[in-house]
Amino acid sequence: HNHRMATLLGARDLGLDTQWSFGFVPNGSRAATTHGVVYLDANANGRRDAGEPGMAGVVVSKQRDVVVTGIEGAFQLTSAGTGVAFVSLPDNHRTTTSFWAPAGRGLAFGLTRASTPPTFTFLHGSDPHTSAESVARLRAVGAIAEARRPDFVLMTGDLVKDALRVGEAEAAGYYAMYEAEIARFPVPVWSVPGNHENFGIERHLSLVSPKHPLYGKGMYRARLGPNYYSFTRGGIHFVGLDTVDIADLWYYGHVDAAQLAWLGADLAAI
Repeated sequence: HNHRMATLLGARDLGLDTQWSFGFVPNGSRAATTHGVVYLDANANGRRDAGEPGMAGVVVSKQRDVVVTGIEGAFQLTSAGTGVAFVSLPDNHRTTTSFWAPAGRGLAFGLTRASTPPTFTFLHGSDPHTSAESVARLRAVGAIAEARRPDFVLMTGDLVKDALRVGEAEAAGYYAMYEAEIARFPVPVWSVPGNHENFGIERHLSLVSPKHPLYGKGMYRARLGPNYYSFTRGGIHFVGLDTVDIADLWYYGHVDAAQLAWLGADLAAI
């Protein structure tokens, strides 16, 4: 298809916060089989009604293996993953359901046709550090999106004030505020994590156990879905990579082997 590719890198407090990317270190991968269907949601109501066909040729992943839906839109993912399954949104379509879901059985992703004009625009925002004190920053981006009506918004890293060194309730509150704000945007928002989204890793301050199910990348994936993924718009294949890795009590810039393997499979499927 000769798609061009854009790679997006997440903020890491290195003075490079306008780069964009996604990735992660799993808290423990899940090997259980995940299966489901991608369907054409003709009436865009977010559920599969009688007569709505499955869509062949759509890329689906569990952040490790990558498969392409068959003639009836069905897919099956059998290798280890991270507990999150997602559709790589194909060109000239939009989602009527979420583009991701917790990995499991009987998943159904709805898409509807949405033609791309010869040119399109997007906004790039970064580092809102969402909290009650700073939420005006995120609302300002929403106001720009409302005025300019781009095709979508890229929001790159440090989405919340702090999940690193606080307990679950406080971190989840920041995440919930971010989710509520972007839900009000008039166009889709594609998010990627920065270092502030890693839950509890500064354990001497957060008092969070590394065995907590949301520890590290877990809270991001549970609330916002895959921390690395892809989608295609206007003939350009956008790839998000999480460039923040975790080492005990700290974080550092790195793209791990699992993520690189996924990237190879994702690009091979175009």
